[in-house]
Amino acid sequence: MKKLILLLVVLALLIPATVVIASDVDTAEYITNISITNNSTDDKSAVATVLTLSTADMIESDMLNATATDAVMHMTGAVDTAFMPSANSTYPWCVWVPTSDAVSNIYYNLYSGGATGGKIRYFPGPDGMMVTNDASLYIADDFIITITGVFLHDDSDIINKDDDFILRYDSATGNVTAYMGSIFVTATSVPEGEYDIVLVADTVDLILTIDDELPESADLDGQAVTESGDWYFFQGVYYVESIKIRK
Repeated sequence: MKKLILLLVVLALLIPATVVIASDVDTAEYITNISITNNSTDDKSAVATVLTLSTADMIESDMLNATATDAVMHMTGAVDTAFMPSANSTYPWCVWVPTSDAVSNIYYNLYSGGATGGKIRYFPGPDGMMVTNDASLYIADDFIITITGVFLHDDSDIINKDDDFILRYDSATGNVTAYMGSIFVTATSVPEGEYDIVLVADTVDLILTIDDELPESADLDGQAVTESGDWYFFQGVYYVESIKIRK
């Protein structure tokens, strides 16, 4: 029998602002009801907000497994939505709000303790994530970068290394462009939404593919990823599932 927990959360919608995952909540032990309030007099769309929940306490109470991965977040109508369990007090629980009417409440159910297939994502915040440069990260002109479940909405630098190697989304045009030194390749007219992106350099060409569409490519012309500068990821990105860099 599922245990029902009521959580009333009155929150400002913090960040103004697909791939479908089939979740299974039949074996979840707990349901937490969540109410999110838009106190603004304006309608909102494409918004991320935070919840006051303690991951550690939920794990201690067997409401979550040790990795906080047996959870699913549903909007009204049992629709999966992206969310992020809190890692610690600095990084709170986050949840995605596609739309919210002015001065209104919207309702979510958090299923935990045995749920599977949740749309768990990383919400990096507006400044993204920085990785200190290291020789082991030098990928030159021979690499595969795979980014899954990245939500494109506002202008964003999905990757930026020393302003020389950049993967950028322009919300006005919908263009996704990869720059490497003096060359670039662009996928045009990509509408707002969640995508998988693959960027490949094979010593000859730079190849950009979005959601298995026909790839765009450009001759590398001797260009390579600069060795200098730290790595910055997901600046302006609302959420992402994963990134893998292989060389």
